[in-house]
Formats: sequence, C-alpha cells, structure tokens
Amino acid sequence: RAAAHRLVGPKGEIVMSMERDTCTRIRVDRNSEPCTVRITGKKEDVDRACEAVNEIIGGRVEEVIQCPKDAVGLLIGREGHTIKEIERNSGATIDVDDSCSPCTVRIAGKRRCVDRGCMAVRKIIMEKEGTLSSPSDLRTRLGGKRRRASDASEGSREDRDKAGNKQKPNEKSSIVD
Repeated sequence: RAAAHRLVGPKGEIVMSMERDTCTRIRVDRNSEPCTVRITGKKEDVDRACEAVNEIIGGRVEEVIQCPKDAVGLLIGREGHTIKEIERNSGATIDVDDSCSPCTVRIAGKRRCVDRGCMAVRKIIMEKEGTLSSPSDLRTRLGGKRRRASDASEGSREDRDKAGNKQKPNEKSSIVD
C-alpha cells in the first residue's frame, strides 16, 4: 500500500503528472489486495508509463506458484518456522492461500528476492513430490507466473489481469504493495 501511495502522490499529483507526460490513463486500485495499477494508451506510451511506475514502486514483482495441498504443511512448517525462514533468507514476502486446490503461493518483493524465494519454495514442493534428485534439477525446473509493471513491453504472450481475464491489447495491470 505504501508503494501505491507513493505512486498516487499528494492529491493525485504524481499520477496525474505521469499521465500528462506519457499520454496514458493510469488508474490505481488501492481497494484490491494486492493493489493494482491499470495503464491504458498507445503501446509505446504504455511502455514509458510502465517504466515510470517501476521507478516509483521500486521495481517490485510478484510470482504465483501452484502448490499441492499435501505440500503446504511442509512449506509452512511448524508454527510457520519454514516460511518465515524463507522470507528472512530471501527478503521476499510470501503468502500461502490454502483455500483452493492446488494452493496458491504468492511471492513478492524485488526481483532478486523473489527469485530466491521462488527457488526455496519450489525446492520444498519438489522434495515433497519426490521429483528433486539433485540441486541442478531445481535450477532447470522453473515455473510460476511472473508479473511486473514492465511486462507491458512483452507483446508475444496473452495478457491477463489479476483475476485471469483477458485484457485489451494496450491495457496493462500491475501488482503493487
């Protein structure tokens, strides 16, 4: 939420200035969890706005990993010890939603912190599934969905919003803490 406040600025001044400078429309939804940023306009303008947003929010990203329900206990650990240790060692924030099957693990923070957190989470999941035979397996088996404000420049994949709905070609959403 702090990043969303930095992005909007006092009385909306920062986001309005960015809209003028980039010729885009920028909407920040602070009521969603996590907060989202929607940028619309011409592709090249949206790309410039995404770069500006990334500068303000500090380049934070989020990855979503699917986790089998039977691996959640191992991932969280007794009294949350394992998940807290991963957060401490990686520097990322990790949230486990076990209300669905498979469970959803959201890992957020700066890119390098998220990468370290994802590696640790995947290692635990693979150990539980019995599919990890060596440390090199972990480096070669990558998954999850990466989301960041600068994804607007990647036109080759189908864009979806946080709820999984298709987006218009020049409309982008970003996750903001």
